[in-house]
Amino acid sequence: MTLLMMMLLSSSPVHAQEDIDPVRAGDQIEVLSFSTWYPGVVESYAAGKAMVKYTSSFGEKSSEFDVTKMRFPNNEGHWTVWKDATGKFRVEARYISRTKTDVTIRKADGNEATVPIAGLHPTIRALLAKTPVTADIVAPVRAGDQVEVQSWKKWYPGTVKSFSNDKATVEYNVGRSSPSTGSFKLEDIRFANGEGHWQIWKDASEKFQVEARFISRTETDVTIRKTDGSDVTMPIASLHGSLRTLLAKTPITSELNKIDGAVPIRVDDQIQARVSSTWYDGVVKEVRVVGALIEYDAGTWGKKTELFELDDLRYPNGEGHWRLWASATGDSQIMGRFMARDETHVTILKEDKTEIRVAIEQLSTPLKKLLRETPVIARRPPLVELAGAGLISETPSRPSIGTSIPGTNRGASGPDLSTLTIALGPRVSQQTVALPQSGTAFSIEPKHTVGSVIPIGGSEGWIAVGTHDTSWSSRDAKMLSQLYWASLTQKKSSAGPKFYPDQRFVTYSPQQRRAVVASVRGTWSEPHQLSFYRIDAGQATAVPEFTVNIPKKKNSFNRDPVRAELIGDHQMLFGYGGMVSLWDLDERRVIYQVGDLQSSNFQLNTDHQHFAAMSGTNTVGVYETATGQLSGQGSLEGSGDTTACFSHDGKRLVVATRSEIYRWDLIGTNPVQTLPIGGVQVKRDTPLADLGGGWLVAGPQLYSSGLGLIAWAYDSARNASFGRPDLRKYIDDVNIHHQQMLGTKMLVAATMGGSKGKSALVGVAGVPHRDAVEMMKQVDPESIRMLVRGSRIKIDPQAPPQIAAGLRRAAKANGWIEDSTSEATLTGSAGPGETQTLTYRTIGFGTRSGSGEETHSVTPWIQKASVVYQDQSAWSTAVGGVPYSVHLSGDEQLGNELQKSSNASYALFDNLRVPEEIIYPKYQRGLGVTLLTIKGFVDIAN
Repeated sequence: MTLLMMMLLSSSPVHAQEDIDPVRAGDQIEVLSFSTWYPGVVESYAAGKAMVKYTSSFGEKSSEFDVTKMRFPNNEGHWTVWKDATGKFRVEARYISRTKTDVTIRKADGNEATVPIAGLHPTIRALLAKTPVTADIVAPVRAGDQVEVQSWKKWYPGTVKSFSNDKATVEYNVGRSSPSTGSFKLEDIRFANGEGHWQIWKDASEKFQVEARFISRTETDVTIRKTDGSDVTMPIASLHGSLRTLLAKTPITSELNKIDGAVPIRVDDQIQARVSSTWYDGVVKEVRVVGALIEYDAGTWGKKTELFELDDLRYPNGEGHWRLWASATGDSQIMGRFMARDETHVTILKEDKTEIRVAIEQLSTPLKKLLRETPVIARRPPLVELAGAGLISETPSRPSIGTSIPGTNRGASGPDLSTLTIALGPRVSQQTVALPQSGTAFSIEPKHTVGSVIPIGGSEGWIAVGTHDTSWSSRDAKMLSQLYWASLTQKKSSAGPKFYPDQRFVTYSPQQRRAVVASVRGTWSEPHQLSFYRIDAGQATAVPEFTVNIPKKKNSFNRDPVRAELIGDHQMLFGYGGMVSLWDLDERRVIYQVGDLQSSNFQLNTDHQHFAAMSGTNTVGVYETATGQLSGQGSLEGSGDTTACFSHDGKRLVVATRSEIYRWDLIGTNPVQTLPIGGVQVKRDTPLADLGGGWLVAGPQLYSSGLGLIAWAYDSARNASFGRPDLRKYIDDVNIHHQQMLGTKMLVAATMGGSKGKSALVGVAGVPHRDAVEMMKQVDPESIRMLVRGSRIKIDPQAPPQIAAGLRRAAKANGWIEDSTSEATLTGSAGPGETQTLTYRTIGFGTRSGSGEETHSVTPWIQKASVVYQDQSAWSTAVGGVPYSVHLSGDEQLGNELQKSSNASYALFDNLRVPEEIIYPKYQRGLGVTLLTIKGFVDIAN
């Protein structure tokens, strides 16, 4: 018997089959559950599957696992048959580790044996040739180590519980009442203060070896910590070459935090910390080698204290870190932080908290070069508190100066709009700004897009255009926002001031010489501050005034767009978060706040004496601008988004809903006029304009009250060409971002180009175009209506009886006559749709604790109804589908609830409603379109 077999069979002979169970009851293994490996114990094994009791973050449980989702820790192997080169001697064992020449295995009795690899069977030698040598490898972290782990790009303190297969189970603290436990890859685990993982340290001769961790280094020496907890300092020159190479890339510990000759941040500094894509205000509590401990206000999550990397910290308002500032001669230097710069000087904050202004030419050459590369930015004004501002009350209160005024949906009421008569003053609204019918283009930053566009007018035909970076990387890139001045008369533009990347241009008033800029944050770019600047039209620099926090409505996510109008010499009407308020900007106080509004997208009348807002569900209110008092209300039918406007002469209020258009006479006693919606599609922020002469504009849609429907469209070829191949030849790189009516003229702003070069396009044209009107005259209004009361329609002969009955009821309700020869067909269907496989994340509340994922495949039951004309859809509706979220209670199971969407139903046809009037598909977007192209406006009839 060979020496190998004597070692293997030193206890008792083993007579085993080649095919043996890879795991056995009692084995300490790891199992894979939802992409995470958890420690467990095998309870039983049969037919390729094992019952394992394991511990996860949800507690201890037993589950069945396939052999592919089981492994032994530390890269050890499953049970297998080991045999010598002759194949005559065999033993059941598990692989433990190997060197270059030997392999260690563990037998069934628990004893380990180390045998020469050369004496093993060729198949086993071939397998071991692919197995890395493990003798010189030590676990980089071990149980009990105090480490930091990275979760969602944040580092949290924790304790290692176990390590195997390049992953560690760590119990860590994220600031909750109880710690969390998770499995982390090695790259997401680190020791504090720049210390290193466990590894083998050896001298140049390789005779001296020890397991230890890097602690610190100087220019010549390195300090390591051994497994017994003691520290050893040794010369770097005496170490093995591979270690010397590694240490050459390791910063000297005493200088690890130094940038530009100074520790970049200091305790008690007011700083901003980034969590995901949002920057929060905080204060430095402790400076560490790898970053700093920051206490910050996380909004609704309260105050938190966490460790942040230097890359996730910044000073607000573009200010710089601490550094040494040296003069050009080098004979003087000060410690300070960059605060701001202009064309000639830089402002520096000194250690005594005072600011000094230094001529850039007096600084050292490196500093002058740095400042030349630093753009001149409009400095964010200091934060002040407005008198009378704060959370808007959800409970109605008596109207008074400086307090909130309740909206009409909570008890307040006013006269019906049909009985309201207002006196009009002189026009002062921007709606009447005179601009020439012309256009111009100018270059902008490649990643920028057009934001707010404000008409100014004057002899130069000025327009203020704000641009900003909209790419996802804008939160990391230092892409500044920019204000431009464009002159339609001179066909030229000039760059105005630059603002910080998180700022967005809102509005401008030449009368007040004031610009308003909003600061945004978070994934949804939610506005949270307003900053005010003094500036004349055409100027390149802005003088900062003050910054205020935006009053936030209680329980609001603040995701509404900011709506602001500068009024007179020193006031601003501001809409946001379900409220409209009037501010006195000189006195820095809120005069009043109208709260509890359905929408804060208010509309000013031409004389600024009144504004309109959706005061409640299905209710529009007209308010006095000076006092916020409700002057009158109008009721609407239906539900959903609404948009409103005053006519360009200020005499009417128009409101468009999803189902009807309402028009109130505000200077007489005429009753409210209702118009059919005629296919107009509106949202709460769709710009609406009453041009007079029976014309309304809603976004790109031109509505004719005479026709009672969309008559024309003003759109880009990219949007208008959907379903129109004949328009694709007009498609260019123009993307429209702004359409606004100024009286009977349309102001359009767009961007053109891509990453290599981009331009902003601004133009003004009359609406409706003369050519468009002539084309509309050629169409008989009645010829565009496919179905009206008395029209003939075919009921789909293939429809099942229960569906056909519902179709006939709907046709009869609309006064349509059934005719099997009609080209218009009312059809319906109900049946299984396409099978969908969706993964749901389960989140527990109350008795349902923890979270996980479940994947389910469901074939939903889909019901559809449509009106078809010559294979073209003229109208359609549908119900059914797999829900994207499901609320579970009690003992309900997700799978059972999802399968309910597969149940057969014909409920859609029990009370089917179809519009009484349906336009031919060809005319549903109007009788034609004016394409807004880079070469001008092109009129095309449908």
